[in-house]
Amino acid sequence: MTLAVTAVVIALCFVIRGHYRKVRSNLARLDEIMNALPAHPVGEHGTLDPKLPTAVLLVGAYSGLGIHQLLTIQRLFPGHYKNFVFVSVGVIDSATMKGVEEVEAVRAQTENNLRRYVDLARRLGLTADYRMAIGTEAVAEAERLCKAVGKEFPRAIFFAGKLVFEQEKWYQRLLHNETAYQLQRRLQFAGLNAMVLPVRVLEPAAA
Repeated sequence: MTLAVTAVVIALCFVIRGHYRKVRSNLARLDEIMNALPAHPVGEHGTLDPKLPTAVLLVGAYSGLGIHQLLTIQRLFPGHYKNFVFVSVGVIDSATMKGVEEVEAVRAQTENNLRRYVDLARRLGLTADYRMAIGTEAVAEAERLCKAVGKEFPRAIFFAGKLVFEQEKWYQRLLHNETAYQLQRRLQFAGLNAMVLPVRVLEPAAA
């Protein structure tokens, strides 16, 4: 019985691993967006004006997923937002943290990703900046950071991305966290405006 249970668990792990690989493969198309973006600034970028409409994008690693958010906002609200603020939280695993060096490494990586997003926005001729925080709990730390950004930019709208599957199955909610919706609820309860932008994950066509 022990061998049977172990075999089932191992098989389940391989199935889950295969699912994540399939999703990464389907999302690879978003990374192709980066190849079509301008390599040099389109125009001069100014300083952020807190009085103007501000789009706050919650992003993670620099990838086509975050760029998709930026381009989607421009498509849905052309010319409306005058400021773009990229927000990210560097998450530290308190259970495996070995020292200050690891914290600094997380901080450096998070800041590097944000700088790349800001650089991209400025290449598109947008006024952009970033804000970041480091913590052990992503949602709670993101909530605190967003509240601070909301005070700094009273006309801010917060945007987070969420994967949406073409044929959603029951186990996908278990394998893909609901961070975007959790944060949206917290920010709306705090009186901030937050939206979740869908990122479609298309299933490959059957042969």
